[in-house]
Amino acid sequence: MVSQLSFYLSLALNKRVAVLDADEQGNSSYTLRNYAVDGNYAHSFFGTQPITVKGEGLLVPFVSNETEMRKVEKMDDQLQVDANKKVVLPALVQNLQNRLTDISGAFDWCVIDTPGSNSKVPNAVLIAADYVLVPTIVDAFALPVVNKVLTRVWSVKKHLNPKLELIGVLPNQFKANDKEMVKHLRMLLTMHKDHVLPTRISHRSSMPLAADNGVPIWKVPQTAAREATKEVRAAFELIGTKVGGF
Repeated sequence: MVSQLSFYLSLALNKRVAVLDADEQGNSSYTLRNYAVDGNYAHSFFGTQPITVKGEGLLVPFVSNETEMRKVEKMDDQLQVDANKKVVLPALVQNLQNRLTDISGAFDWCVIDTPGSNSKVPNAVLIAADYVLVPTIVDAFALPVVNKVLTRVWSVKKHLNPKLELIGVLPNQFKANDKEMVKHLRMLLTMHKDHVLPTRISHRSSMPLAADNGVPIWKVPQTAAREATKEVRAAFELIGTKVGGF
């Protein structure tokens, strides 16, 4: 979803978009590899050196390096309280906030891909972000993860980042003919009816094909991609309304 949203913002809406792949798995880096410029790395956003953007295209990926992202995960993330009882954010978070400020004048949007785990990098991103979208596969394993992610989002918003807004939970890779998925979607709606977006992305072969070829879903030469494109665009248009417009 991160890659397709980035394609939509940049190639369809003509916005200049930075894509920060802060997930060591590097899925977004793989899909956006044709747009990558050497020197633009995600781990740089957690360091002390100002960011110098390489490349001038509408879409600029900052790719993941597994080894370096693991080093970031080892950084200190302990909050401190100063003499005035004010919370002092750790360098991990302060660096990210400063580096995002470095590039803020050059881009319209920064889309950040993180793992869903309760670990240092995704938590730092929540503290620095304006909005959070929670895409999820709808199954028995994912539901507890969604609960934990939403709990973290609300905790960060309450204690550390009051500007953080939840866009919503987006069901992804959904199979309408799968009785178990339908059951678990109902459970998700029961638990979080006010937070699940009224749209979904279906499981279609055209989506991994788009990722493999590093292209937007609407560039996939398959009939099935037409329906996928409609779903993706509808989801992104809805997300746009949630953030006050793209």
